[in-house]
Amino acid sequence: MINSKTKEINMAGFTLFVAMIVSSLLLAVGFSISNIILKQLLLSGSGKDSQIAFYAADSGAECAQFWDARDGNGVDLIADGPFATSTATTDFTIKCGRGVVDFSKSTSMTVPGLVTSTLVVDYSTSDYKACALVLIEKGFTKIDEEDVPYTKVVSRGYNSSLITAGTTKACDLSNKRTVERGLVVQY
Repeated sequence: MINSKTKEINMAGFTLFVAMIVSSLLLAVGFSISNIILKQLLLSGSGKDSQIAFYAADSGAECAQFWDARDGNGVDLIADGPFATSTATTDFTIKCGRGVVDFSKSTSMTVPGLVTSTLVVDYSTSDYKACALVLIEKGFTKIDEEDVPYTKVVSRGYNSSLITAGTTKACDLSNKRTVERGLVVQY
């Protein structure tokens, strides 16, 4: 004969085993769902960061084109105007919307007539961080044996803020989630 007390003791161990299996499965499903949610949040944030970087690059290119064609009398403000030297006059500053602009200029010694200018624009607000590095290249190219002037604007936008190291200003690229988007305009 089987004792009823012995039967109860054997069944108690089985209940604990089933409870542990069920809780392990629920825990695994919970971790899987939270992992999927986390990846979806990172992916949607990446799209937003990419859009901010693109608009910063677009704004930087538009800023360079605006200041390149600002004077209707044929004076190129970037190449010939107040910024013809690397130091700006005190009464004239480049401003792009709310963006604070840092300007530098250099003339190439190896290629005659090549002038490059750099704009660093900070578009950061309280809602988001955005920065653009804009390289403006002005020179001459040969077309049918004739020197034709050209302007090339390379604008790189970032979803980061502006940092200052001494007198140099640049976009902060130290964050692993920094996104870069670029535009090239040539005319």
